[in-house]
Amino acid sequence: MDIEKNAGNHFWKECGRKMAERRKELGLSRNRVSEAVGISEKDLGQIERGEHGCGLPRLVALSQVLNLPMDELTANAPVQTDSTPEQRQQALDRLNALFSGCTTEELESLFQLNLDLMKYIKRAR
Repeated sequence: MDIEKNAGNHFWKECGRKMAERRKELGLSRNRVSEAVGISEKDLGQIERGEHGCGLPRLVALSQVLNLPMDELTANAPVQTDSTPEQRQQALDRLNALFSGCTTEELESLFQLNLDLMKYIKRAR
Protein backbone atom coordinates (compact mmCIF):
# COMPACT_ATOMS: atom_id res chain seq x y z
CA MET A 1 0.00 0.00 0.00
CA ASP A 2 1.24 3.51 -0.72
CA ILE A 3 0.21 4.97 2.63
CA GLU A 4 3.12 6.85 4.14
CA LYS A 5 3.36 7.95 7.76
CA ASN A 6 3.28 11.71 8.01
CA ALA A 7 2.02 12.30 11.56
CA GLY A 8 1.92 15.97 12.37
CA ASN A 9 2.41 17.07 8.78
CA HIS A 10 0.30 20.18 8.24
CA PHE A 11 0.02 19.57 4.50
CA TRP A 12 -1.69 16.23 5.05
CA LYS A 13 -3.85 17.56 7.87
CA GLU A 14 -5.21 20.29 5.60
CA CYS A 15 -5.71 17.96 2.63
CA GLY A 16 -7.36 15.38 4.88
CA ARG A 17 -9.67 17.99 6.38
CA LYS A 18 -10.77 19.04 2.90
CA MET A 19 -11.34 15.42 1.85
CA ALA A 20 -13.47 14.68 4.91
CA GLU A 21 -15.45 17.89 4.45
CA ARG A 22 -16.11 17.13 0.78
CA ARG A 23 -17.02 13.49 1.48
CA LYS A 24 -19.61 14.66 4.02
CA GLU A 25 -20.95 17.32 1.61
CA LEU A 26 -21.52 14.57 -0.94
CA GLY A 27 -23.19 12.35 1.66
CA LEU A 28 -20.66 9.56 1.10
CA SER A 29 -19.57 7.14 3.80
CA ARG A 30 -15.93 6.40 4.49
CA ASN A 31 -16.69 2.82 3.52
CA ARG A 32 -17.97 3.80 0.09
CA VAL A 33 -15.04 6.13 -0.66
CA SER A 34 -12.44 3.69 0.63
CA GLU A 35 -13.86 0.91 -1.54
CA ALA A 36 -13.83 3.19 -4.59
CA VAL A 37 -10.12 3.97 -4.18
CA GLY A 38 -9.02 0.53 -2.95
CA ILE A 39 -7.96 1.27 0.62
CA SER A 40 -9.36 0.29 3.99
CA GLU A 41 -11.85 2.45 5.83
CA LYS A 42 -9.28 2.74 8.63
CA ASP A 43 -6.65 4.07 6.18
CA LEU A 44 -9.11 6.63 4.81
CA GLY A 45 -9.88 7.79 8.34
CA GLN A 46 -6.18 8.22 9.04
CA ILE A 47 -5.72 10.20 5.83
CA GLU A 48 -8.71 12.42 6.63
CA ARG A 49 -7.32 13.12 10.11
CA GLY A 50 -3.87 13.89 8.70
CA GLU A 51 -2.30 10.99 10.57
CA HIS A 52 -1.00 9.53 7.30
CA GLY A 53 -0.39 10.87 3.85
CA CYS A 54 -0.69 8.92 0.64
CA GLY A 55 1.10 8.56 -2.65
CA LEU A 56 0.20 10.58 -5.71
CA PRO A 57 -1.89 7.82 -7.39
CA ARG A 58 -4.04 7.49 -4.27
CA LEU A 59 -4.30 11.27 -3.87
CA VAL A 60 -5.47 11.58 -7.49
CA ALA A 61 -7.99 8.74 -6.99
CA LEU A 62 -9.39 10.41 -3.87
CA SER A 63 -9.57 13.72 -5.72
CA GLN A 64 -11.55 12.08 -8.52
CA VAL A 65 -13.92 10.10 -6.29
CA LEU A 66 -14.66 13.22 -4.23
CA ASN A 67 -14.92 15.42 -7.35
CA LEU A 68 -12.40 17.71 -5.68
CA PRO A 69 -9.86 19.15 -8.13
CA MET A 70 -6.21 18.75 -7.12
CA ASP A 71 -5.65 22.51 -7.09
CA GLU A 72 -8.56 22.92 -4.67
CA LEU A 73 -7.43 20.00 -2.56
CA THR A 74 -3.88 21.27 -2.19
CA ALA A 75 -4.62 25.03 -2.11
CA ASN A 76 -3.56 26.72 1.12
CA ALA A 77 -2.12 23.47 2.45
CA PRO A 78 1.17 24.45 4.10
CA VAL A 79 4.22 22.64 2.82
CA GLN A 80 6.99 21.83 5.27
CA THR A 81 10.18 23.61 4.21
CA ASP A 82 12.44 23.17 7.24
CA SER A 83 14.19 20.01 6.08
CA THR A 84 17.89 19.48 6.62
CA PRO A 85 20.30 18.72 3.75
CA GLU A 86 20.40 15.11 4.99
CA GLN A 87 16.60 14.81 4.89
CA ARG A 88 16.58 16.29 1.40
CA GLN A 89 19.21 13.81 0.21
CA GLN A 90 17.27 10.91 1.77
CA ALA A 91 14.14 12.03 -0.09
CA LEU A 92 16.08 12.27 -3.36
CA ASP A 93 17.57 8.81 -2.78
CA ARG A 94 14.07 7.39 -2.20
CA LEU A 95 12.83 8.96 -5.43
CA ASN A 96 15.82 7.60 -7.33
CA ALA A 97 15.17 4.10 -5.97
CA LEU A 98 11.47 4.38 -6.80
CA PHE A 99 12.06 5.43 -10.40
CA SER A 100 15.13 3.30 -11.15
CA GLY A 101 13.10 0.57 -12.86
CA CYS A 102 11.11 2.92 -15.09
CA THR A 103 11.51 3.24 -18.83
CA THR A 104 12.49 6.58 -20.36
CA GLU A 105 8.92 7.06 -21.53
CA GLU A 106 7.57 6.39 -18.03
CA LEU A 107 10.12 8.81 -16.56
CA GLU A 108 9.03 11.53 -19.00
CA SER A 109 5.38 10.98 -18.06
CA LEU A 110 6.23 11.09 -14.36
CA PHE A 111 8.25 14.26 -14.90
CA GLN A 112 5.32 16.01 -16.59
CA LEU A 113 2.90 14.83 -13.91
CA ASN A 114 5.20 16.13 -11.19
CA LEU A 115 5.58 19.50 -12.94
CA ASP A 116 1.80 19.88 -12.79
CA LEU A 117 1.67 18.77 -9.17
CA MET A 118 4.42 21.22 -8.19
CA LYS A 119 2.38 24.08 -9.69
CA TYR A 120 -0.46 23.20 -7.33
CA ILE A 121 1.82 22.79 -4.33
CA LYS A 122 3.59 26.10 -4.96
CA ARG A 123 0.24 27.89 -5.15
CA ALA A 124 -0.54 26.56 -1.68
CA ARG A 125 2.46 28.30 -0.11
